[in-house]
Amino acid sequence: MAQPDTYEDSIRVHDVAVYNWLGGLLVDYGNLGGSAKTHFPILRVYAAPNRAYATVVDLLVKLKFVEGADAEEMRQRARDDFEVLPLPLLTIDRDEPLLDPELPGTPTKRIRKLDFSGEDGMYRTHPFPAHYRTEYRVMLWAHKRYTVAYVDEWVRGQLGKQGAAENEFFLEIPHREPWGTLMHAVKFTGSADQSDLEGENPRYIRKEYTFSVRTWIMKPSVELVPPVEAAGTDTHESVVGDTKPVLDQNPLSIQSNNLFRIHIPMIKFEELWPVEGDATVASSEEFPEDSVWGVPFTFLINTEKLADKVHLIEVPTLLDVDGVVLYGISFRYKSTGGRTKLEIVQRDLLTDVEEPADYLILPESRYEWKKVHYFSLLDSGSYHAKIAGTPDPVPQKILLTQLDVRRIFPQTKIDYTDTEDLGDEIKYRWFSLARRPYLCIIRLTATTGGINSLTVEDDVVAPTYQATRDADSSVQVGLAFLLQPRLDSLALRAPKTTALSAVYIQRFDGPYNGHTV
Repeated sequence: MAQPDTYEDSIRVHDVAVYNWLGGLLVDYGNLGGSAKTHFPILRVYAAPNRAYATVVDLLVKLKFVEGADAEEMRQRARDDFEVLPLPLLTIDRDEPLLDPELPGTPTKRIRKLDFSGEDGMYRTHPFPAHYRTEYRVMLWAHKRYTVAYVDEWVRGQLGKQGAAENEFFLEIPHREPWGTLMHAVKFTGSADQSDLEGENPRYIRKEYTFSVRTWIMKPSVELVPPVEAAGTDTHESVVGDTKPVLDQNPLSIQSNNLFRIHIPMIKFEELWPVEGDATVASSEEFPEDSVWGVPFTFLINTEKLADKVHLIEVPTLLDVDGVVLYGISFRYKSTGGRTKLEIVQRDLLTDVEEPADYLILPESRYEWKKVHYFSLLDSGSYHAKIAGTPDPVPQKILLTQLDVRRIFPQTKIDYTDTEDLGDEIKYRWFSLARRPYLCIIRLTATTGGINSLTVEDDVVAPTYQATRDADSSVQVGLAFLLQPRLDSLALRAPKTTALSAVYIQRFDGPYNGHTV
């Protein structure tokens, strides 16, 4: 995929903004009563003051204010007829950009554009522009002091508007994406009468105004980097009387900004929300006291038999280049009456056939809200999460809130450094790691001899933390653990009865369910 060209002529876009701002002076002055009859219109001459005369001569020829057979004759007539400049007019000069003294020594930053490429699984990032200040000098050439007084008042009338300092105003600078049009500060640093430069008998008045414009110098390089995770997902909005399935299969209609909001009218919620068996679902006003989600939505779920299930969310997805996709789900829950099962199913969107993909048995939690983070690999169709009954024939009441589902994208994969034969197990080892969170990802080919237990450890030599998951290739495509090295190494122990097609770790960054991992 071709990288976008984000380089721009940085100085030019600032110049144009300054010229357009001065265009307001041309309009205001032209609207003064009688001014258009007694004065030549203000001309914005984009040249240094010492070239003002030659530039105006060329402009007079271009506007056909003089006659002649050809351009050269017209230029000569203009020089003869206009020994004194037709006034008033403005000339503009600027210095070279200098590093902004208000932002000294800021480190180089990169910003991430929100465009994601489905072809290569990458986000585009850009170097943050360099901050400079550019001084613009605007010279007013006039016959009368009245003109100078008017321009003085016009310039100062632009300053100190709401949100700006007393000597400051803002210009809209149209940058390319991903920045777009932004407001840049312009400081009025002073003015000076330079009429004495004309000698003892000045032909006209010269007044110089100086402005300092905050200038962004864009950098031409563009990088493509893998994202860590996608935004959260949501159900589509239903209306009263809508009999469509609540879980839409159109990915565009279930995107949200990492908040699972319920749009079904409460009067229709129990009727429209999808369930299986004899399960029931309703809304509850009970939620954790420490919730920072404003007024979060809480599911009130009741199950008893194994076939009783309440759908949480279904996310149609595209597989990555390895033929799999990794999702993370998190929520907080309370349960009474026994264990609760989180069931992950993948459904073929063409044949509508469902297959088990993963599961987690949640312990009873009567008196306190517990938090769940669970990662699952899929290799077809959609990610479909449900709360289901368990083999225990006990009525269960589950409260579930702060539901968050994200797709986790693969970053640069870190293969294991070596392996160690432990007899019945193989130990995969990683060394020289940073002390930060990693996802350990395992893809299953087959499991034999019943349920196989795989264990990750936070240190190869002397682990202090271990996490174990049971694997069954008839249910799971693979496993994913989130853990951090105690020092600088990680290990995975897998029984030899487990055939693995891939074992690797990847860095995990950024916020997850409102918290930084």
